[in-house]
Amino acid sequence: QTALRTCAAGGLRVVLDAGVQYVPTWARQLSGAAFVDQRGSQPVTGQLDLVFSAAVRSAVTDYLRQLVATIPAYTVEAIRVGTSTSGELGLPGGADGGHGYTDSWWAFGAAPQRGTGLAGGQSRSPLPGWVPGQTRWNGRTVTATDALTWFRWYDRSVAQAEAWLGWTLAASGWTGGIHLPVAGHGVLPAELAAALTGLLAGAAGRDDAFARGQDYVDQMPLFGQALPGAMIDLTSVDDATAVTARALNPPQDTCTLS
Repeated sequence: QTALRTCAAGGLRVVLDAGVQYVPTWARQLSGAAFVDQRGSQPVTGQLDLVFSAAVRSAVTDYLRQLVATIPAYTVEAIRVGTSTSGELGLPGGADGGHGYTDSWWAFGAAPQRGTGLAGGQSRSPLPGWVPGQTRWNGRTVTATDALTWFRWYDRSVAQAEAWLGWTLAASGWTGGIHLPVAGHGVLPAELAAALTGLLAGAAGRDDAFARGQDYVDQMPLFGQALPGAMIDLTSVDDATAVTARALNPPQDTCTLS
């Protein structure tokens, strides 16, 4: 509080990170606390499952209420919230299982697969037990449409969790700004179309964008509906994403400045 008041007295506009990515040891013992990939591995980062676990969300709700009640509101311009260990939107990276795999998909715990302990507002897998790349499910052939349905569930589950953090701040009495930090990259439409031809087998994208569930083209409109007024905070706009996207045929980035 002292530091925040000092900044305010000096005219500094502070954006405070809520810090939910800094996990206390006890929180890892909560029911369904850890993400689980298709091999049964958990992230070596210890990232909490804010996306699917109802128990984790309950603990985070208590924390955010205490945070809002504690900080002097006039000292903080906005609060940042994210689902990943970096404080950004996203699931763990594909290699975070710590076993040398680079294609981990983090939606194979009891909550996302069977609905056990599932967080409110989320739904379980539309293809329970199916793993990206498998050509058969429940005795039938898996189509590219099936794979897209699964991936839309996957990336929208991440978006719902990010929006939930914003809703929880507001419900806790926060009336200032809400920032949703996202990495300056994501799944490009052309990359997704190519990945679907192989039923998402080996899909990675830059910095594991597929495994992290970072399909911003699909997610950004959802944020506009769910959290009007929230600010999307692109945390690394200095990478080569735009250059790469515009070089594709057809170009995947046609944004212009005005």
